[in-house]
Amino acid sequence: MFVGQIELSILDSVLRLVQLLDSPQDIPFLAPIHKKEIIYRLLQGQYGATLAQIAMEGSNTYRIRGGNRPNYPTL
Repeated sequence: MFVGQIELSILDSVLRLVQLLDSPQDIPFLAPIHKKEIIYRLLQGQYGATLAQIAMEGSNTYRIRGGNRPNYPTL
């Protein structure tokens, strides 16, 4: 788990995703774009390299990623 300040660009992306709730007809088209932007910004941010290691199948970090938390469903 990481604790740090959120970058404004990430916060802005998340806000745009949440604002789609006001226009449900746009969700199927725009939500995937916003989600990809959030992932991109997270990977470009301060903890991007560590997050990439967690997601990279076969890495040591990938193998131990579930060792200290309950078994939540994967995304």
